[in-house]
Amino acid sequence: MKYKPFISFYNKYNIIPVRQNIKKPDFYYNRSYLYTRLGVPLSNFESKSVIEFGSGGGFNASAIIRHKPSSYTFVDDSLRSLELIKKSIKYKKKKIIKSDIFNYKKKKKYDFVIIEGVLSGQIHPEKMLKHVSEFVNENGVLIITVSSTCGLLSEICRRLMVIKIDEISRERERGARYNLNRRLSLACKIFSPHLKALNANSRSVKDWCLDSIFNPWLGDYNFTISKAINAIGKDFNIYHTASPSFFLDDSWYKKSQKKDINKLAVNQFYQKLLGFLDYRVNFDSIGERD
Repeated sequence: MKYKPFISFYNKYNIIPVRQNIKKPDFYYNRSYLYTRLGVPLSNFESKSVIEFGSGGGFNASAIIRHKPSSYTFVDDSLRSLELIKKSIKYKKKKIIKSDIFNYKKKKKYDFVIIEGVLSGQIHPEKMLKHVSEFVNENGVLIITVSSTCGLLSEICRRLMVIKIDEISRERERGARYNLNRRLSLACKIFSPHLKALNANSRSVKDWCLDSIFNPWLGDYNFTISKAINAIGKDFNIYHTASPSFFLDDSWYKKSQKKDINKLAVNQFYQKLLGFLDYRVNFDSIGERD
């Protein structure tokens, strides 16, 4: 069977390692804050049609659904995710579709198309982005997540610990079958203090370890905003960057309307690239690109 990033791993172990604790007092505040920084406050979703690809149980969608979109369509190929959406999302105007993203071929277009935390790590992220972008209606909004090697450096370093975790586990197994739970228990002990350093963390240590440490990285995780713009820039203009927000549009109304806003965003991304290494790196201290 052809390996599918994320989905193959999730279905193999029947897991949803992207679960969010939506009962935390600040969960909805954080989602609202994120979307406001994107330039689309959650109130904008009222009476709008929404489709989300790779919705992972519908946790993030719960924040949008509170604002009563005209419809919310979930597209996912994770069996556990679809089961949870069906059970936990109490919204009459939801639609659940079991499908690989590339196999989704409906003609309907939507006001908002969301693919959050899915593109980075795919074998062909540009092709996937191009595919989902076809479902955005005229004047609609496409919300995506991108990443870079600078932003992922800390995760790359943490994943190196898998070598030691495997070594310790093999010694204890003494020829027994590979035991993911044994490795997971050890990883949780190692990385629990790391996640406690995040004030707004809403995912369990167990799920984070499964998704970030043990989930195979076989695709392109260096799927940057530059690559995204190269993939669909002829049909879309960048609107906002959210976390962190590094993009400054300095064009003047009526004076510079023909300025290439996508090119402006790409140039600023490379200028600020080192700022993605750590939240303590101040963008203002980074020099201009040569």
